[in-house]
Amino acid sequence: MLRQADQHFDGDGAFELTLAQTLRADSALVDLWETWSTDQRWTPSAYFEGTEVGWFDGARRHVQVHPDRASAAADFVHRLAAWLARREIVGSGG
Repeated sequence: MLRQADQHFDGDGAFELTLAQTLRADSALVDLWETWSTDQRWTPSAYFEGTEVGWFDGARRHVQVHPDRASAAADFVHRLAAWLARREIVGSGG
């Protein structure tokens, strides 16, 4: 499903913003995405820690700090979707 979600993350960032709004309504989902992040065992991999999101390949790269955890989780989902669908490393907003 994450591979399929990639097509919804368009260049204007509207889908990522909508996803963040949805995640703000359910903090348990944000916690689950952060748990997924910490359970990854491959590199490069997107990571999500608090309000920070980036890529890890032995060092933290393409780091973005967000105003809240829901925005960070939405960015993390965006990065995962792009990686799984296209093997492309993207930052927030593409």
